[in-house]
Amino acid sequence: MAAILHDVGKTRIPERLLEKPGKLTATEYDEIKRHTIYGYELLKSIPGIPPSIALTALQHHEREDGQGYPHKRK
Repeated sequence: MAAILHDVGKTRIPERLLEKPGKLTATEYDEIKRHTIYGYELLKSIPGIPPSIALTALQHHEREDGQGYPHKRK
């Protein structure tokens, strides 16, 4: 279930950013990175969705070296 829902937060990102040809600006990229937070907020509010699923949406871009997002966790 986590694999299917991990990018659900992208539903709250404007299509123009998701489909933009070429390089994103720093501001646009910051907005794209918010999809993890949007997904977490959405999933944690749905009855019956285990907290681990919402956490997967939030943390799926974190990296072991702390260079990921949204919280730069190691």
